Amino acid sequence: MPTPVHPRRLAIAAVLAVSLLLTACGSDSDGGLGDFGGGGGGGPKPPTPPSTRSFEEVKAATIEGWKACDMFADHVREFAEYLDYVRFDGELFSSNGANTAGVRICEGRAIYAEDPERAINNLKGTIAIGFGRADMSNNTLHDEKYRTRTGRYDLMMQLMRDIYEPDTLAERTEDGPWEEATVLLGDTGTGTTLSGFILDTERDFMLRLTMGGLDRGRHADTVSWDLEKAAKHFREVTMVNAYQAMADRYDEASEK
Repeated sequence: MPTPVHPRRLAIAAVLAVSLLLTACGSDSDGGLGDFGGGGGGGPKPPTPPSTRSFEEVKAATIEGWKACDMFADHVREFAEYLDYVRFDGELFSSNGANTAGVRICEGRAIYAEDPERAINNLKGTIAIGFGRADMSNNTLHDEKYRTRTGRYDLMMQLMRDIYEPDTLAERTEDGPWEEATVLLGDTGTGTTLSGFILDTERDFMLRLTMGGLDRGRHADTVSWDLEKAAKHFREVTMVNAYQAMADRYDEASEK
């Protein structure tokens, strides 16, 4: 007949067996998890969480999320100040591009001379600077001829050409830090309008700058500038500075 085992000895044996099992599975400083754990003990480390960017960071790096006045408000004001404006008729505002073929515009209505008796006789005109992607090669909303890497630049120039009185329109290309630029000057029916268009396919953007709606007839003697002087500053200062602001913003976003 087998010798009976005391219950206390059975308990001790069970504890020893469990201890040996844990040791065999790698019980150490990682708390006994061994190769199945997420700590030390020589086992594999948990995967590093992927680097993520917040919605605001992604938006800041995407041209479609930018507001025109964030970049161009100072340049709109600079040109107005050069023309000795009195004030803006309201605040500068950013458009969403819905009415300008996808070009987001920062726009203000500048008053250059005021009639003390009738505000309707004030000399005023719009100053606007805007941007958009140049590439429209995948854009099916427009004619095939505009589905190119320079499509929006070509489209915007054509849309503006169409609103000028043909007999008054003068056009010139402009050298500068950009890839290509064109300047238009003429009568659009609401007054003299000066327009500039800048192309940068390397960064994929275009700019549109406009000073328009000017009827200087009754105020010719009350302003300190003429159109030739205004156009020179527009080409050599305002266009250059606006282009550099856009290029810097694009490059900064690309580095994030």
